Amino acid sequence: MTIDDRTAMRRIRTTRRIATAVLAVSTLLLAGCGGGGGSAAQPAADGTVAINVGETPGIPQLFMQFGVDKGFYKDEGLNVTVTPIPGGSQQVTSVLSGATDLTGNDVVTWVNARAQGLPLSLVGPGSAATADPKADFSTVQVPADSPIKKPGDLAGKTIAVNNLNNIGTITIRGALDKAGIDSSQVKFVEVGFPDMLAALAKQSVDAIWIIEPFSSIGLAKGNRAIMYPYAEYDPSMQIGLIATSTKWAAANPDAVTKFQKAHTRTADYVAKNPDEFKAALAKLQGVPAEKVAGVSLPVWNQNVDFGSMQQVAESMVKYGILTAVPNIKDNVLPGA
Repeated sequence: MTIDDRTAMRRIRTTRRIATAVLAVSTLLLAGCGGGGGSAAQPAADGTVAINVGETPGIPQLFMQFGVDKGFYKDEGLNVTVTPIPGGSQQVTSVLSGATDLTGNDVVTWVNARAQGLPLSLVGPGSAATADPKADFSTVQVPADSPIKKPGDLAGKTIAVNNLNNIGTITIRGALDKAGIDSSQVKFVEVGFPDMLAALAKQSVDAIWIIEPFSSIGLAKGNRAIMYPYAEYDPSMQIGLIATSTKWAAANPDAVTKFQKAHTRTADYVAKNPDEFKAALAKLQGVPAEKVAGVSLPVWNQNVDFGSMQQVAESMVKYGILTAVPNIKDNVLPGA
């Protein structure tokens, strides 16, 4: 990704802080404490408030960076640094430790957080799936010469996902079961999105579950898509979310509102200017524009779709991740 050296160093420092915060957050939670930065963010000399936002590598992170580069957050008085965080528990750790102020997240992680009573607050929606399976921004891919020709051939095979028992696992299993295929026969291993194409090329796994822009890059290399899990599980489902610690939200209500406005503005702009966004993807990824021209983009809705989130929560119980469906609307901030 093309970024200046100063921004790169800020991200490296933040990533180190996130890595060292895991034990501290675990201790806080076991002790029954809230965790998370609770201080009000202070304006810089130029009047802007500096905030650090963690996001999932791929389209979610690049979407956030696009809004920053367009100046939408600065227009609201926010100086945003976007930090890549693989997902799930790492993202929760980042906000509960105060290493980041807000974080991208996903529906499964949010439902888990509600089941555990973690002090997280829901800020707003992230990405959502499209209704058209062939326009899904997630795919299950296999090499061109793989004997796996259809979803039913995945029985007994190993699929790489970015986080175990998370949104990839749930949607793949749900889509398979919906098609009458026993999803319990599929094995999952954890591999980061940026490393999945290499893992598949080395035959470390039989298939990979991957999101854009990595998905289009994989298809351009000759991989075959045999599943479109998001759309096949629940067309137009809510995928991503934006969350923060409850303490930070309480201490910074104005910054939360400004963030929501800038995030919505980014979503509106991308919806109206998809080609410009794709050109920015190529620049940010440091790849030729033609490599991302066919990228399938998510949808960014104005508000969170709690109906599809409820379906995910029920699937989590079905697949033994939870014992009961929690209240998914607990700790939802105004404007979400």
